[in-house]
Amino acid sequence: MEWTEDHDHSLCQEILALEPFKAKKESIARGQIWDQIASNLNSLEIPRFKVTKHSVRERYTLLIEKLKKKLKEEEKASGIETDMNDVEKTLEEILDKEADAENTLATDKKRVDNVKAVEMRNRAMESMRTTQKRNQGDEDKDVENAPKPKKTRSGGDTVAYLCEKNDMVQKWKAEELELHKQRLQVESRKQDEFQKQQQAMMQMMAQQQQQFQMFASMQQQQQQTQVILKLLEKQTK
Repeated sequence: MEWTEDHDHSLCQEILALEPFKAKKESIARGQIWDQIASNLNSLEIPRFKVTKHSVRERYTLLIEKLKKKLKEEEKASGIETDMNDVEKTLEEILDKEADAENTLATDKKRVDNVKAVEMRNRAMESMRTTQKRNQGDEDKDVENAPKPKKTRSGGDTVAYLCEKNDMVQKWKAEELELHKQRLQVESRKQDEFQKQQQAMMQMMAQQQQQFQMFASMQQQQQQTQVILKLLEKQTK
């Protein structure tokens, strides 16, 4: 297939609508979005496409590289704002959205890493508490078997121990609450992005259906016109 400016414009519009860069790089989700982009393009009547997800990705990469090179060269040559056509303007918009998406993914990854770190620390603390309880149990048995001294823990020691224990519990609860909050934020963001992608796909499919109906209507009108012309020709003979 030979790429034209109309082909490039349609490709950019699909990418802008479905936003494959919002999915993680090299993920199944991103691959599925590129599949959908290729499928949507192949269903168009004007311009005609015959592409795969690999070919559309390669074309998009080529267009991006050309745009970056053009911007760099013209900035060095004149230092003024570059004149861009519709395809290049759309590509620039895609680049801006892609940068925002990468920042969002990086933020989500940091939150997930923080959640994992808190979970590991909590598991370590729980393991330590279990070990301490087991050791304390062994010590208590040894104490029971040994002659009991007439010395008791002072009130100050007891209060200090209870305060320290209460502080640990409060800190653990606060960490658990923050952990739950971060999980909800990540899941909410993922759900919002998924819903946006679904809505964009539905809108694109509706537009394609409308284009197909318009094309079919035009073909029908042309056929009817041809039939009328043939009838008129027969009548004039």
